[in-house]
Amino acid sequence: MEKVTVRVKGGMVTEVTATSSEIETVIIDEDAFDLPAFLLGEIYPHMDETEKESWCRKDAEDLVHDLKAEGIEADVDEVYETIAEYIRQDAEAL
Repeated sequence: MEKVTVRVKGGMVTEVTATSSEIETVIIDEDAFDLPAFLLGEIYPHMDETEKESWCRKDAEDLVHDLKAEGIEADVDEVYETIAEYIRQDAEAL
């Protein structure tokens, strides 16, 4: 019988082995933090129109700093671009 073995230690995948190279192996870490979903669900809805109109890289830096204080690691460029994209999408929808 062909099988895939996934070793997990401390919530992290440490090793993946298969009895055959033809077995497709997909690992889904459901505990992985989804930054865009977090920004869309928890941050963006609380931004007022003034904050959206003036969104800049400094705002992203401040937000990343605040997130880090809460134990969330985030990249300034990713935060900036993600929020900017949500702003663009909202503008296009009008």
